Amino acid sequence: LVHLTLIDQDPDLLAIAYDKVADYCPDAVTIQATIVPDGEPLPGGPYDVVLASLALHVLVGHDSERSDPAEVETRYELLLQGIRDTLTPGGHLIIGDHVGVLPLYRHLKALERTGFVDVDCAWRVDDFFVIGGRVPDTP
Repeated sequence: LVHLTLIDQDPDLLAIAYDKVADYCPDAVTIQATIVPDGEPLPGGPYDVVLASLALHVLVGHDSERSDPAEVETRYELLLQGIRDTLTPGGHLIIGDHVGVLPLYRHLKALERTGFVDVDCAWRVDDFFVIGGRVPDTP
């Protein structure tokens, strides 16, 4: 049994996403929300799995490329902390993104610093990657 929740700040993008999954998961929930990197959990949780596809760098901010690297990492860590706190024990975060705002190695270290375990890179081609981590089974 799958319970799917789609989160985006744009109602039009939420509608497109829902249309793409409706045949497979007609009970999918859509949540229109603006996610900010402030350490707050995602709305609608808890979740067993969070999948972020080309999203985290947008949430941290495209202008981050010109920001202080330490500030960028802090924003990523706050965002990851909020996601981690939304996941159930043993839950997984899977990120598909690119290295435009934060290099891959720094992504992996930010996951570790925010409490994820089994952090790894599953795939990388040029600047694009798929990485992930797991929340420990016990807090």
